[in-house]
Amino acid sequence: DNGLRETNFGPDHLLVAATLNSLGNLLYATEEYDEAPQAYERALEIREAKLGPDSPEVALTLKNIGAVHMATGDFDLAEAALDRSLAIRESSLPPNHPDISNSLTALAVLHESRGDLDRALDLHERSLAIREIVYGPGHAQTAENLRGMAQVLGELGRHEDSEELFAASLRIYIDNFGADHQEVGKTEVSYGCELLAAGKYALAESTLVHGINNPAVAGGENYSVQVQAFEALGRLELDTGRAEAALGHFDAARDLILASPSPDSPQLPSIWNSAGVAYTQLGDWEAARRAYGEGIASGERILGSDSTPVAECLLNLGYMDLLEGNFEDAAARFTRAYAIHEKNHGTESSQAAYAA
Repeated sequence: DNGLRETNFGPDHLLVAATLNSLGNLLYATEEYDEAPQAYERALEIREAKLGPDSPEVALTLKNIGAVHMATGDFDLAEAALDRSLAIRESSLPPNHPDISNSLTALAVLHESRGDLDRALDLHERSLAIREIVYGPGHAQTAENLRGMAQVLGELGRHEDSEELFAASLRIYIDNFGADHQEVGKTEVSYGCELLAAGKYALAESTLVHGINNPAVAGGENYSVQVQAFEALGRLELDTGRAEAALGHFDAARDLILASPSPDSPQLPSIWNSAGVAYTQLGDWEAARRAYGEGIASGERILGSDSTPVAECLLNLGYMDLLEGNFEDAAARFTRAYAIHEKNHGTESSQAAYAA
């Protein structure tokens, strides 16, 4: 279709830009992240030339570009695109326009990914205020922000507030879509992860199992939600002394990732690390070392040599070295893990202290 439009209208026509933007959306939806930016960037070039740098169409394309960069972990590029998109929308649209709330929500997710939790919470709250005015408090769009705020509050350790908002968002999704909708299953899995973090193991397990058995999640298309649930169930089983069952869930999560359109998922290194912990608990140290080694290799490849999952694997290998009397190897691993945590979280962080 794009080839026909270029033939009929020329390569710089706005209809060509619209087709390129739609192509980018398709590539993004199918997680073909290497190709999606090329389509978006070309659409952006045409729209800036034809409509000016501050048009709503330019803002939309920038938001899409930011989403792709966020999915691939290029947070600086994502933030630049999303900040510019929001600035255009705030300068050209009414203050309570839904597009502004969409940009705020995208930035909230980005800042949560970067660990800037207070900023993420503020952005979600601003977006929620707009959506409640535009759609009403019982709309699915407001549930998206409530769920996002719940996740951030949980990461901040405010577990009671987090659980309250997860429950509220779940009720809204069920009221709007019914119990078998993918957003219901996705929210249940996120809610289960929060309950796990709060140490409410029985309720966490039942919530995670219910979420992963949701027909819209179990159907196969929502593999990333399945991965999140399997990994969480594995961690729960590790915490409750069921290492063999945990390995089964970590294997299931890893297999889903490797069979997916994006086998280099950012979740993969952490899953390898968790599998290493399970093998250690079972006394299979050779398998544990292999798992930690895979975690380091995949972490360096996917997230970079200074990523937190790499540090976690290094720490666990270092403890094994200590127990086996390999003190020089242990010291080298601990030193590198500390340097990573110091770089990512600062010298006063709990992660850096733990590595030290």
